[in-house]
Amino acid sequence: MYTVDLKGIMNEYLLDDNRRIDSNRLQNICRYYQKEKTCKYISLIPNGFVCVKNTPLKNILDKRAKDKLMVSQGDNCKGLGIKK
Repeated sequence: MYTVDLKGIMNEYLLDDNRRIDSNRLQNICRYYQKEKTCKYISLIPNGFVCVKNTPLKNILDKRAKDKLMVSQGDNCKGLGIKK
């Protein structure tokens, strides 16, 4: 998923190192590229992937998944970073 942050609201989340997803977690927990099993809260930034589950994007992604507007349907863990 690509995120365009025109108002700068998501910068604090997307640039938070505590939300960064390492390659092991990306494959084994997030199940990246495993279609419906893939976590719906993965976001791509220029230098890797971050978890956006504990961010304002969660509700938007939940609705898109429910409405079948995205392939990724997984909710595979408690998320990374502090919930805000």
